[in-house]
Amino acid sequence: MRELIYLPVIHEVPECHYLELNEQEREDVDAFERDVLPGFWIMINRLVRDIHAKTPIHKVYGEGFFPDVNLEDVIAEGVQQGRCMAQPAHYLISHGAAAMPTEHRALAYLSHKVEEIRLQLNPIPMPDELAERFDINQGLELARLYLADNDYRVVGDLCRGETKFDVNRLRDKHIAQRINETLLDDEYGMLFLGAGHKAHEVLAYEVGEGIIVRREGNGFTEDILKMIRE
Repeated sequence: MRELIYLPVIHEVPECHYLELNEQEREDVDAFERDVLPGFWIMINRLVRDIHAKTPIHKVYGEGFFPDVNLEDVIAEGVQQGRCMAQPAHYLISHGAAAMPTEHRALAYLSHKVEEIRLQLNPIPMPDELAERFDINQGLELARLYLADNDYRVVGDLCRGETKFDVNRLRDKHIAQRINETLLDDEYGMLFLGAGHKAHEVLAYEVGEGIIVRREGNGFTEDILKMIRE
């Protein structure tokens, strides 16, 4: 048996997105990250420690865990910089878990380019609404424009079976494939992934036979998301 514990989380706004915000939006983000986000991550850290005490975690997967870096060094540096997601990951690593390459850098880059397009539209659609406007061929044309041939082929493979070009869903499918390939029998993994990814249904379908997907921390994540929407 293999078990994946999935924590939908809320993290800092990436710098590339922050720079695209207007002055009022930046002030709102600054206030949220100063006044709200630390309390959320205190709860996440407590939850992670409680879970690990009952179910020792063997492997840690996370948004932004890329294969071309030393993840332990990157996570340790993130702790020094006060990056939220680095703290519980570092705790698990210091207690015997292995940090696992999770994401494909080209997919993350493509996600950023799609976000740039979304923010240029008037009115600005929600990410799900934008995905509805992109058919697969349009999405692949965009990928061809920005990605090298090898990376383009990765995107093409992930698009098989899809009816629309939803780049976050493609990221989630890739993450699910990585977990299926690396989480071994009798191991427990933990995945930190932004709540906006809606990854649970993708993971449950894509991770393959013999993996139980357990979602934790959903209650206070939903409370924070409700606050953001309001």
